[in-house]
Amino acid sequence: MKPSLIDPLKTISTLNLFLGRNLLKTKEYQLNSLLHFTIHENLNEENQSNQNLVYISEKILNSPNPVWAPIWIPSNGKQAIKKVKFTVYCNEIEIYSQTIDFESLELLCFSFRQIKSEFPTDTFVFKFKKGFYTSSNVVKNMQIKPEYKLRKKRINRISQSNPIHKTQSIDQLLNVFKGIRYLERIKSDNQSSVDEIGKKMEGKQEIVEKIQEFYEKRTRLKKLRAILEFKRKVVSEKRQELKKRKDPLIPKTRKLVENIQELKERKNELQNQEKEMEHVWKKRNRIMACIVARKENMLRDLRMIFPIKEQKDSRILTISGIPLPITDFEKYDPEMIASAFGYVAHLLNMLSKYLETPLRYPVNPRGSRSTIRDEVTNLNNPEFPLYLKNVQNERFQVAVLMINKNIQQILNSRHLNIISKKHTLANLLTFFNAGTQPKRKTISIKNNSKINTSIQNTNKPKQKNQKKKEKSGLINEKGGNSLLINEKRLSLNQQKD
Repeated sequence: MKPSLIDPLKTISTLNLFLGRNLLKTKEYQLNSLLHFTIHENLNEENQSNQNLVYISEKILNSPNPVWAPIWIPSNGKQAIKKVKFTVYCNEIEIYSQTIDFESLELLCFSFRQIKSEFPTDTFVFKFKKGFYTSSNVVKNMQIKPEYKLRKKRINRISQSNPIHKTQSIDQLLNVFKGIRYLERIKSDNQSSVDEIGKKMEGKQEIVEKIQEFYEKRTRLKKLRAILEFKRKVVSEKRQELKKRKDPLIPKTRKLVENIQELKERKNELQNQEKEMEHVWKKRNRIMACIVARKENMLRDLRMIFPIKEQKDSRILTISGIPLPITDFEKYDPEMIASAFGYVAHLLNMLSKYLETPLRYPVNPRGSRSTIRDEVTNLNNPEFPLYLKNVQNERFQVAVLMINKNIQQILNSRHLNIISKKHTLANLLTFFNAGTQPKRKTISIKNNSKINTSIQNTNKPKQKNQKKKEKSGLINEKGGNSLLINEKRLSLNQQKD
């Protein structure tokens, strides 16, 4: 190679790129790991403390052939440094460290296209202004094309892309000028003929316009005739389709007429059934009123049979003259408590039958040996005694709790609240004092919409019928959708009885 092309000064200021080729240690790390290198000024190899940091590169992805960005070192008095230490890191771990003297490097090539063979393993390449440099051992083992062959190829490409045109002779140029003059003459002749034709056509302009209008109307008429024929074909096809569809519709129309007649007949039947339904509902409401009145009388009889009163000496309540305390049952006579709970069990059993409310815990009224049953428990003996004699106190307490739960259920069915879970007789007394009638009981009619309309029509007559309905306790809500049973009807039915 020519010595003029070689860099006379290989210093850190003229260094442009730092490359690695076939780095084996990088293959030990993952592909997403990061590589970077540092340059230190190696003043003294023995004393490492004198090594000053000159440059730190950016971090790039792991590769066996890494190429970092161009190196730029600011001019801070270190332009003449020729001996430095390069260190390569992978994920902040040092994998290569090498001290390089720029003067010992040899020129490898001017471009990588000159290289025929592969690089040896763990090779570092440095690019200066004139070309790429590396160690002498690597240069000896590499096969490189000479530079002048590459330059010839470039020259051949340029000559092929830009061919040199031959110049024309003087005779050819004269022939071209003669042709141009001939064309100008023809152009002037044509222009004169056009002017003559224009003068002749000035007097006949109206005729030309009429002829143009005639041709335009003629073309338009042809188009309209074509459209008319097309529409006639479409209309004929649709008529045929209508005929095909009309034939199967004739029996359906007949059936539809028959169904309409049947519908009218059924409407008449439905109106008659609505009238009958009104009479049935009136009878039903009367019967329900009688049942409620009968229930009230039976519950009054129960209150007479099992009177609940308060003792004069103490505040303990009694049932049929037998006191029943709230707690501390051991201080009283066990037979007296057993008989009191027997009356309570009998009273609850009758109330559940009269009010049609099944008890959560069924009761077996047997006088002073009454029991209560838990049908959900997993115990061997689900019956719990309502007496203390020869019985565990825990089972008796459970039975008392269960019977109080039944009383709470009876009160909740009438929309009443209990005083306390332990006040057995006091809760029963609130039930009897509040009355047996629920706060509100609605009877909803969920039938056909036509039944509802008929009920609305029956609710619009004269004022006399409305007064009779108010006395009998029938109040229509929301256009006949629900009926209320109130206290006035009960009082009237009791007077009748």
